[in-house]
Amino acid sequence: TLKMQSIYEKNQHALRLSFNFSFLTKNNDYNLNSSTFTGEIAKILFNRISSLSQHDVMSATALGKRLGLELVKKFGGRDKIGLLKLHEKFGEERTNLCNEGYWIFRLCPNNNPYESRVLGKIIDHTFYIMFIDCEHVLYAKRK
Repeated sequence: TLKMQSIYEKNQHALRLSFNFSFLTKNNDYNLNSSTFTGEIAKILFNRISSLSQHDVMSATALGKRLGLELVKKFGGRDKIGLLKLHEKFGEERTNLCNEGYWIFRLCPNNNPYESRVLGKIIDHTFYIMFIDCEHVLYAKRK
């Protein structure tokens, strides 16, 4: 038991990012049923998830917004994301454990061939995917 505890403690610092689709929006414009969510985009999404899951949250953030994770805390009044609600089963308790705003990653680091984004919340080392924005329309482009 002491040996298992020691292994666990060593691995605490190396917890890799994991992804959870349980609370993906029911809005068909921003989930797997979207008409813009093609097979090609699905393949890119799963390749990005595979790549990001090789990192812990800190190192995925350190990759920069093109390759890694970006936290956007505030959105403007014209951003569509403000009109969307989190999946009702995500709940207040989970919401209180998250940062304000959304964690975002790009499907294509250079926006080529797609400007698609994935928006979610992070608790510990789990990225809860909330919205798949295939056309990058949920929020204004940042400078």
